[in-house]
Amino acid sequence: VKSDIGQDDAGISQDFDHPGLTEGATGPLPNDRRHTIKLFGAYDLTPEWTIGGNFMMQTGRPRNCLGVYAGTIADASVAYGNASFYCDGVFTPRGALGRNATKTQLDLQVAYRPAKFKGLTLKADIFNVFNQRGFTAINETFDSDPTYGQPIAGTATAPRRVRLSANYSF
Repeated sequence: VKSDIGQDDAGISQDFDHPGLTEGATGPLPNDRRHTIKLFGAYDLTPEWTIGGNFMMQTGRPRNCLGVYAGTIADASVAYGNASFYCDGVFTPRGALGRNATKTQLDLQVAYRPAKFKGLTLKADIFNVFNQRGFTAINETFDSDPTYGQPIAGTATAPRRVRLSANYSF
């Protein structure tokens, strides 16, 4: 697949269909995250109460500017559109425009298992405790696309939310 342009045909990428599409293709790939820190754990305060958490910090993915091939073979620009590393006719290699913002998220949980009601567990989960908002992907196609650099719909970080649950095992 080729996630930087949304091509999802497994095993069929346009990368080598035309030599011009490989110019500038070396560099950090779209899902390259230089640093990821994950911490998670739980602690039994008492036999009835448990607290837990999950922390993740991940650097942003590389930014690209994909445009119409500016080489001498015109059929490549007609056939592939915004698929080469030419931004408004200027050569812009893969990952040359920095990175998206770093994503940080903390999730917490508390669970209560009352001794009086064997098998009952009551839980409260808080996701995105600090309500960090952002997007994980932006539109990287430039030529003739007014939404270049704008967040892609559906890639927003979910806001803070709480989930309450009850479970009974018998």
